[in-house]
Amino acid sequence: MILIPSSQYLRAEIQNEIGMLPPSLSFLKNQRLYEFQLKLVKKFWDKEKILITLPEKFILEKLDHDQINNLGADIKFCLSEVSLGKHIANIIEENNPQTLKILHGDTLFLELPTEDDIVVVGKPHETADWDVIKIGNSELVWAGFFSFSDPKFFLKELKANEYSFDKAIYSYGHIKKLKYIENRHWYDFGHLEELHRAREKFTTERVFNNLQINKYEVKKISKKRSKIFNEYNWFQKMPSHLQKFLPNVYNFVDTKDEAQYSMSYISGFSLSELMLFSNLSETKWNNILRELLTFIQLQETEIPKNSMQLSKEYMALIDKKNNSRVEDMIGSEFISANEDLIMDGYSLGSIYDIISELSDIIKKQDCIPAFCHGDLCFSNLIYLSRGNIIKLIDPRGVDSQLDSVIGDKRYDLAKLAHSLIWGYDRILFGDITFKRSGNEFKETTKIMKNKNQEVLKKISTKLGLNKILLREDIVAITSLLFISMIPLHADSLNRQESLFGNGLKIFQEIKEGKYKRNV
Repeated sequence: MILIPSSQYLRAEIQNEIGMLPPSLSFLKNQRLYEFQLKLVKKFWDKEKILITLPEKFILEKLDHDQINNLGADIKFCLSEVSLGKHIANIIEENNPQTLKILHGDTLFLELPTEDDIVVVGKPHETADWDVIKIGNSELVWAGFFSFSDPKFFLKELKANEYSFDKAIYSYGHIKKLKYIENRHWYDFGHLEELHRAREKFTTERVFNNLQINKYEVKKISKKRSKIFNEYNWFQKMPSHLQKFLPNVYNFVDTKDEAQYSMSYISGFSLSELMLFSNLSETKWNNILRELLTFIQLQETEIPKNSMQLSKEYMALIDKKNNSRVEDMIGSEFISANEDLIMDGYSLGSIYDIISELSDIIKKQDCIPAFCHGDLCFSNLIYLSRGNIIKLIDPRGVDSQLDSVIGDKRYDLAKLAHSLIWGYDRILFGDITFKRSGNEFKETTKIMKNKNQEVLKKISTKLGLNKILLREDIVAITSLLFISMIPLHADSLNRQESLFGNGLKIFQEIKEGKYKRNV
């Protein structure tokens, strides 16, 4: 039997950043920690029973419940007030396993030894409060994996030592001769600094980017040299009153093969991660949105006199890019050029009809000149809980034709809305929101509401942000965003169908007049 004890909550310092979660439900690389843990143990013990324990009062979302079961583990809810030793004793008594392996819920390894009667140890990092064991000339600590050939005897030692897990390990090892095996590749998610250290190692990179990360800086490298220069140039051109929302960016280097720049490492979480996985309070989300609103309000201040003209040119380039992507989409045969598209039985016209109607709605309203990011979605907004600070990363960059950071603020607001309101991040995470049959798209009915997203919508309405995010022309831009991004997601047909279906659904609601009152 394999036990992953996660029945207590993360430390208060971590709860302040991601909310009140059991350790196995912390996250990295857009996945829960339990996904990495279960894949790891299944790799070595495919036939053994796996049990994850969670706090009795913790409300586990159905998505997580199903995912844990699909990965081959059972779930047991237990009192969080019980000590680790007592908790493990209860599990042994209830299950009577022949052998027992324990992987702490806040721990991840890349590899594990398969022998019985072992304790995995590792070199401690100076920042965490571990009990140090002297083995030879090395000072090591228990890294979080234990294997017992005789669980009944371990149970006896737990009881004899008043359920002290540490003392029971020593007394069991005295008789059974526990072997200590060092593992150099282990990650601790139970201490805040160690959690961020682990996240440095497990980065989410895109196909055209290579990220090199240490505790001081992130180095972004790409063969798309002009893109890297345009991003770097954007950071340099942003005005002083908005620099507080940006990391320090420096050291641009361009060679014949690739370009790169460096920026200070931000020990925070993207709003995308926090919306999808955290358990933050409504108060915390209110703080986050208020900070974001501060940036949005400052975007329009201190703009140059020719900003209206620049913003029009900016939208002309966006329009050209969208049209090019639509042609790519037709060329890939994702859709037909002239066939009417249908949403839940409602004919919307051809793709050209849809693009034309959306463009007309957008052009009826004036641009909003502002300093623009160009890709203001939740994955590019990093939140630092200590200080309630938001930092912007991965901008669209300064277009070489404009050589300006001025754009149409409506585009930034639409990018924000497609994360906050329309579920863009959930689709990227894997939610299938629409299914397709020929030229007809139908909304799926089994999608669970995301608690954080619903809280965000509520707060956004209270703060008055939704009033502009749901203005008809900005909703039209959002619809176009979803429709035109299909060529960027050719690796997943399900994702393409959900993104495109989302865009069509928004367009359908525009045609029905749902957003005219917000003009």
